[in-house]
Amino acid sequence: MGERRLVTAVETITEEDTDMATTDEQQIRALIERWAAAVHTGDMETTLDAHADDIVMFDVPEPEDGVRGLAAYRETWPGFFEWQAGGAVFEIVELHVEAGGDVAFAWALLRWAHRRSWLPMNPGGCG
Repeated sequence: MGERRLVTAVETITEEDTDMATTDEQQIRALIERWAAAVHTGDMETTLDAHADDIVMFDVPEPEDGVRGLAAYRETWPGFFEWQAGGAVFEIVELHVEAGGDVAFAWALLRWAHRRSWLPMNPGGCG
């Protein structure tokens, strides 16, 4: 995926480069939140800017064998942006970041649905 570029971005940000020192975890969290906000607004360039040229993405929609390369990844977004412009929500529900000295990873639960079909998470207090 975009690991190489992400690590490089984290390594090159120093206290002198920022108004206040942030941890690697905070920087990674901010990067992911910025990506999600860009997806939500349909901002293609910001959606793509923190990904490596050799990105490999596996997602729910086809193709099942993944999308390889930044150009192919770019091609996956226009249809989603069009769908989302019809009143959909795209948001981070839960985000966990683990960062160590030389490695980091994150996982997130994202909500993406049209508001008109969005039901409460616990309809009627069940479950």
